[in-house]
Amino acid sequence: MKRLLTIMSLVLIVFIAVSCTSQKNITKKDQVEDTILKKIQSYTLNESNYLLFVESPTTANKKITLFLPYSVNNMNIKEISLIQDNEQVTNKTTVNSPNILDNKLYFTLNEFIPSFNKAQLTLDNGKTVVINTGQYILQKYISEENIPENKLKFLDSGNFQNKLGKITYSAKFNYKEKSAEQDVDIILPDDLISLRKTIDFKQVSVSDTLATFKLGLSFPKSEFTKLHVNSLTFEVLWFQKYSDKNAVILIGSIPITLNDYQ
Repeated sequence: MKRLLTIMSLVLIVFIAVSCTSQKNITKKDQVEDTILKKIQSYTLNESNYLLFVESPTTANKKITLFLPYSVNNMNIKEISLIQDNEQVTNKTTVNSPNILDNKLYFTLNEFIPSFNKAQLTLDNGKTVVINTGQYILQKYISEENIPENKLKFLDSGNFQNKLGKITYSAKFNYKEKSAEQDVDIILPDDLISLRKTIDFKQVSVSDTLATFKLGLSFPKSEFTKLHVNSLTFEVLWFQKYSDKNAVILIGSIPITLNDYQ
């Protein structure tokens, strides 16, 4: 009987010791996580992003990638709400899988909003963290997407170069039937007035199956001071015109930083 009591006592002591150790480990893990979340919330991003939100008969959403200056690979994000200053503007988002890769956070915005500069991340453990994303400004574009397939152009290749703020963006498009006239045009964000003033867009070559277009832009270094940012990214929307219809054939993203002027 004494032996049995001794064994039971030892088991109880071991159980208590293991429970205490596990509790300490959980508490320590929570403390480390809380420290990381507080650090993440303290980051400020001095950048602006100008995006084009396409609304068509088949889609009305926007895939967005947040580029973050810190690793969040261990954060299991369940929900994302977007905020402008201190006001929530939408929670209609879908966290894409994989949602985090190389300090990039992928999600889909399921309704148009004009802007956001913060995001509230809800983790699978119920904790929330509000991060600074930099300023995002969105502009809506309506696309009919009903151009006959034999008239539609398809992207073959595209590339851009940036030399001291002078940007060249070239794109080649394949097609089945050659157009009688230039039927490709571009749209830039309305808010970038200084950029829009420098547009030089033209068709540089055309064959029976391939057309090449070239876009030239200049972005003055002084604009960074006016916008109070160190970097910005803007989208260029390429669309095809056919009769009174139009269709998006390419959305390209162009990043510019102060380092590009050195």
